[in-house]
Amino acid sequence: MEKKLTKGDLDQLTSNIWYSNFERGEECFEHVSFYSEIKDELENTRYWYYGLSKISQNIVRALCYIYNRKINHQNDFDKDRCSYLYYWLGDKIYSRVHDKTKFSSIIKMIYQEIYKTNFLNTCNYRYIDIEEDIFNTYKILHDYSKDYGNIHLKTLSGNMTCDEDYKKAMYKYIDIYNHVYSKCNIERTNKYDCDYFNELFEGYNHDDLSSFHCMQHNVQAFSIDEQAVVEPSRKSLSVTRSSRGTLASVIHPNPKGDDGQNWDHNLHEAHGLGGRPELGSDVSIPTDETAKSGSTKTIMGSVVPVLGVSSFSLLLYKVIRNIIEIHGIIIYV
Repeated sequence: MEKKLTKGDLDQLTSNIWYSNFERGEECFEHVSFYSEIKDELENTRYWYYGLSKISQNIVRALCYIYNRKINHQNDFDKDRCSYLYYWLGDKIYSRVHDKTKFSSIIKMIYQEIYKTNFLNTCNYRYIDIEEDIFNTYKILHDYSKDYGNIHLKTLSGNMTCDEDYKKAMYKYIDIYNHVYSKCNIERTNKYDCDYFNELFEGYNHDDLSSFHCMQHNVQAFSIDEQAVVEPSRKSLSVTRSSRGTLASVIHPNPKGDDGQNWDHNLHEAHGLGGRPELGSDVSIPTDETAKSGSTKTIMGSVVPVLGVSSFSLLLYKVIRNIIEIHGIIIYV
C-alpha cells in the first residue's frame, strides 16, 4: 500500500519535537532568580527596537522547562536537550536582532543567569561570537544529524511518496549538508568548523546523507462541476467524485457542436435539468419536455398534420439526434 509523507510528518521529526517542548515551555517548579533577571533584561528599553519583549516570556518558560528536567533528573538528565536549547534560543534571538554583537551579548547574559542557579553549567553554549548565516547553517546541520535516523526509516519503503512540503524540507537539509561537506572535505577551506561537522555526522554514510529518494505525491483537487473527460465521438457513462464528495454520472454523446464549439459549459442552462435521481436508480434520457427547446416544439407542431407516420418518425429522429449532438445530456446523480 502506498505511504505518503506530508507536512504533518515533519512535526514528528526528533528536532521538531524537542523544539516544540521549548515553544510550549512551563513555569518553574521553584523560585529561580534567572526568571525575572532575564525577562527584565530582554524587556529593557535598549532592546525595544528589536521587539525582544515579545519573546521574553517564551524564553524564560523554555528555560524553566529545561531547569525542571535537570532538578527532577539529577542522575539521568538528557544532555541532548542542551544543544536543542542553544539552537532554539539562538534562532529566537537572531531572527529579531540580526546583529552579531547583540546576539553574542544576549546569549552570554542568558547562560550566565542560569549558571547562577542549581542548573550550574549543565548546558553550555557552543558558539557565542558567530555570524547569523553561519549559525543558521549549523542549526540545519545539527537538526539533520538528529532527524536522519527517523527520515531513513520513513523512506526505506520503495513505494513511499512525499508531498512538496516534505521534499522541500529534505532538500534543504541535503543542500546544506553537501555544501559544508564540500567546503570541509574537498575544498579544505576554513569557513566552517569542520571538526564540529564531522562530529555531527560521525558514523553516518556520506552517500546516504547526500541523497534522498521519494516519489512526489500531488493531491488533485476537483472543481464542483468537473466532469469526466471522454473521446469526442464516443458515448460513455463514467462516474466522478466532486469536491463535495458526491458522485456524478455523466453521459457524453458528443461534447462539441457542428461548429466545433464546446457546449459542455452551458448544458445546465440549455436543458433546464432540475431532477437529480439517486445513484442506483434507473437512468433514463429526459423527456422532450425537459430536453427540447421551445423552437423545437413549434417545428413539431407544424409538421405532424402534414407528414405521414414514417416521415414523422424520420424527422423526429433527425431532430432529436441534432439536439443530442449540439447539447449532450447530463444526468446528475
